[in-house]
Amino acid sequence: MTRGPQAPAPHPTRLVASRPAHVAIEEYLPAAVACVKFLRGLFPGAVPDDIQIRREVVRLYTWVAELFSRTQIRFYVISGALDLIMRLEVCDFPALPPHELLTVACMLAHKYLEDTTYRIEAWSTAGQDMVPKDRVVQLEKAMLECLEWDVNFDFRSLREIGRRVFGNLCVGNECFF
Repeated sequence: MTRGPQAPAPHPTRLVASRPAHVAIEEYLPAAVACVKFLRGLFPGAVPDDIQIRREVVRLYTWVAELFSRTQIRFYVISGALDLIMRLEVCDFPALPPHELLTVACMLAHKYLEDTTYRIEAWSTAGQDMVPKDRVVQLEKAMLECLEWDVNFDFRSLREIGRRVFGNLCVGNECFF
């Protein structure tokens, strides 16, 4: 029995294949700006406006939007990543460039909140190779040790973080209001 046409295999850097439509980078820009603002609030003076990717200098929020678009990450996973970053404040985690911190926090939150797992290579590629694979592994281990392997999430907290950081913003079909 034939079941009809099969969907094409997902692109290796598209981490969430279950979304009805691809969310473009432009749709993620407001969320990326909100995340950069959040990071600046946590780490005053430590979050740059621009970062260098290979030979090109780009706005940090543009890079974050690209990471989100390449991974098709959901709002609640981004909120989980921000929650993990907030928890690092109490455990004396070393200062990191924001793109490394956000990549690894998003990866960990995705691992624990989504019912799928992806290879380290996919996260490194999604981050435009700004965080090499071996560095992702090193930072993941350091972050987990700092958090004492407690990466459980309170869904009310995620909703509150989402509402506080993103307000009434929507990406694709997801909102927090």
